[in-house]
Formats: sequence, C-alpha cells, structure tokens
Amino acid sequence: MRKPTGTIVTFYNILPEITDAKLEEELMDFLCLEFGWYLELNKNNEYALLINGKALDYSTIIGDTHHFMVNHADSGQEFEVSYVRWNAKINKEFSKYYYMGSDHVERYKEFTSLNNKGDHFYHSVYIKSTYFDQFRFKSNAADPQLTLLGGTRIDPVFRFLHKWLSSYLLDKRKPYLKMYTDILINQYEEDRIFPVFSDNPWDVHRKIELESLVRNLYEIQPKIFLNLNIEQKKTFVRLLNLLLDSLERDKLFDILDGVIELSYDERKQMADLIKVTRLAHVNHTIRLIEDRYKTIDQLRDLIVRKELKANERDHLQKLVEAHYWIFGEQYHLVTAAEPKFDEALRRHVHLLRGGNTVTPIDHEDKYREMDIFLCRQDILTNEIRNIVVELKHPALKLGENELTQVKKYMNVIMHEPQFNGNNMSWEFYLVGTDFNSRGEIEAALDNAKPHGERSLAFKSGQYKIYVRKWSELINDFEMKHKFLNDKLQLERKLLNEVHESAGEVLKSATGNSAAIQRQLV
Repeated sequence: MRKPTGTIVTFYNILPEITDAKLEEELMDFLCLEFGWYLELNKNNEYALLINGKALDYSTIIGDTHHFMVNHADSGQEFEVSYVRWNAKINKEFSKYYYMGSDHVERYKEFTSLNNKGDHFYHSVYIKSTYFDQFRFKSNAADPQLTLLGGTRIDPVFRFLHKWLSSYLLDKRKPYLKMYTDILINQYEEDRIFPVFSDNPWDVHRKIELESLVRNLYEIQPKIFLNLNIEQKKTFVRLLNLLLDSLERDKLFDILDGVIELSYDERKQMADLIKVTRLAHVNHTIRLIEDRYKTIDQLRDLIVRKELKANERDHLQKLVEAHYWIFGEQYHLVTAAEPKFDEALRRHVHLLRGGNTVTPIDHEDKYREMDIFLCRQDILTNEIRNIVVELKHPALKLGENELTQVKKYMNVIMHEPQFNGNNMSWEFYLVGTDFNSRGEIEAALDNAKPHGERSLAFKSGQYKIYVRKWSELINDFEMKHKFLNDKLQLERKLLNEVHESAGEVLKSATGNSAAIQRQLV
C-alpha cells in the first residue's frame, strides 16, 4: 500500500492585523509563481499543494496553453508536448524545456533560447516520450553502437525535435510581441518620446513609418528597448527618425549590431526590415506625388469647367480644406468652414498653448467669417506663422471690394492682443480666377512692388496681404514638382479622372492619400 508523502507547513502566532484572507491571498500569489511550473510538470503524478485543504489553483498566472503531438516521420518517434505561457516571471526558474519519460518523470531540463530577451515572454515547454526513457542528455557520443543504449543530443531525432520546438516558440512569441508593441507605443506617446509631427500627409506618413520601425525592431530584439530612461528613449527614437529621413538607412544595421549582439536570424530579419522599410517609403512617396498631381488637376477642373457648376463654399473651400499643403507643408488647420473670430481665437490658443480660456473679441467686424485659417509654430525659434485664405467663386473677378474684405479680417486681428505677439506673423491670401477690368488689384500690387515680393498687395509690420490667381498656384505646384515628375515619369493622362459634377470631383479629391485629415479642436 502506498503511504502518504509530502510536507506540512503550519503558521502559528500570526499578527492580529493580518487576516486569514489576506495571508492566504498573498501566500497564494507567491506559491503560484514559486511552484506553478513544478505542479504543471507533475500534474499527471498526482502532485498537489494544499492550502487549508484546498489545492492551489495556479491557472491565474497562465496566459496561454497548447497541447499537441510532434512526430518524427523517419523514426516513427512521437512526442507529447504541452506549452505554457506565464503571465508573470516565475520565481528563479526562467523559461525551460522539460523532458519526461513515458512514466511522466522528468529526465532533464534546459533553458530555451528565448530567455533574457527583455520581452516578458515567460514560458515552459513539457515534452513526454518513450524516446527519453533511456536518453543520455549529457552524452554527445557519435558511436553507432552506443545508440543501442539510448539516444543522445546529436541524434537526428533530437536535433529535429529541438529545431521544431525552437521554431514553434518563435511563432508563439510573435503575436505576443505584436500585442506588447501596442503597449510600448502608447507608453511612448504618453511620455512624448516621438518627435512632433504635423498633420500634413507627408508627416503623417513619417510618423507611421517611425512607429512601424519601432514596432518591428522590438519584435526582432526587444532588448534594444530595455532599461532606457526617458531621455535615452527620446535620443534613440529620434536617431531612428533621422536615419529614416536620410539616405543612410543601412547604417541602422551597423549601429544596432555595435550596441547589442544579434543572432544570425536577427541579422537576417534586420536586413529584411531595412529593405522593406526603404521600399515602403519609396512606394508611399510615389503614391503621394501621384495623388497630389491628381488633386491639382481636379482643382483646375473645378475652376475651368463651367459645366461642373462649382462654387466657393461647397467645392473649392472643401477641396483646399483637405489639401492645404497647397499653401505650405508644415501648417496646422486652425479653422475651416467659415467660423467666427471668437471660435477661431479659441482654436488658435488651444493649438499653441492648450486650454480653451480666451477673452471675447470686442470689434465691429468680429462676426466676419474666414474660409481657411492655418498656423505653423517653429519650436526651435518659437516663431508662429499664420495664414488666412479667402477663396472666391470661379466666376467672380477680384477687385477693391474683395481686397477690402480681407483688410477687415486683418484689422480684427491687428486690434486683438490675443492674436498678436512679437513672435507672430500674419499672411492673408485672396485667391480667385482673375482680376476685374478696373485695375484695382493691379494698382495695389504695383504699390507694394518696392517690398520685392511677388503677389504682395499690402505690407505693414508683421502683416501681409497677397492676391493670387488659381492659375499661379497651380503653376507654382507644377514648377516645384517638375523635377520629381521628370524623374518618376508619371503618366498624367492615366491619373486623370473624368467627372460629371463638382460633387464627384470633391469626393475623389478628399478621398486620396494626399488629403489631410482634419483634427479641429
């Protein structure tokens, strides 16, 4: 008859403030981390750890399990495998393979290749087979006669098993790392580790590309990100950003290889990552340029094709609102859809300083409405550049009335201290198809010629008013992008889409990759 075995531990004279429930809770947490792996190893041997007569439930620290068979076709050997991923680091045991014979008794254990990776991927792998009944784990003998006494580590069967399990663990680790990268990116966002990007399409792509690189690097080698303080994280991530922006992306491999030892597989993954990153960058750039050309052609259609019946508010304004890169790459959209000055001021203050507390504007023209209001802040020089754009119907020819309207915008801003500062400048753009025949706009442009700026109609201190034709803006785009167009040899005819209405044009223009997603505050 089998006699009971085991050890009994009894606690006496416990302090009154430590309740039975509290003691049991804290004790159970410790015991799970201390003995969970051991109880899992011996669950078929009727091992148990009882607390007040109740078996310890260590399932609370198990994050994932998988039970399966592995077969070696040539030898017919079968292996029963149980994989366990732990939610927390198990005490003093690390991640290991446990080899058991047919009697469920452990014959040997050893570290897996995924210890100390800095990724919190804690796991145990239990392998049971008759193959291990006579296996000699500490022998590397190659003598065929010795194999009659049992297998060794150089057997084809064991090498197959070890390689198969190593590959299996890497596959199990991938989705876990992908899940953890979300936590990493969110933490980096909260700690402001990433550089500040604007919301124009190019910067949006740069931000996505940088985040993707951080994710992929973490999945390849999490140890790179281990034990860094806030400043070190900022330095490292911004170095990655500089490399992405340069033509020296291949240097990333050399830098990381000099800082941390990379395995053969990690080297290969890193080389593939650099290739894919470079290709994705090129593909996105080409797509962005194509869509910008398409947008410019669609803008021309709205202006020139009278049968489309495009108007200022419903079509031109909405297209420019989605593509305000036409006036500058680094700007943020403060207002659109013709807000009042009080609302424009609130958004302006929020964008620059945060918060929404502003003093109401006291001016006779404060209820006038701006079409487009853009803002750019240079963090290095602390300069703030603002642009106000007034768009006019394609059929309306610009004259003194339209210029006066823009000057009234300027007067509201000039007399409002919250809109002004020594580091602020203001540019106002009046944009239309053509000038009227009375020569009013030409006279204003001629009067401002001494300032030496094209299209300038008025200048006073940090305030400027420009009058431009749509044709000039389109030609400026064509000239700036001519070199890229020549090199990429874009087929403009293939990019063109024929639309039957202004609404169709707008839908297409606001849906392409060059459109900027509005993030009004």
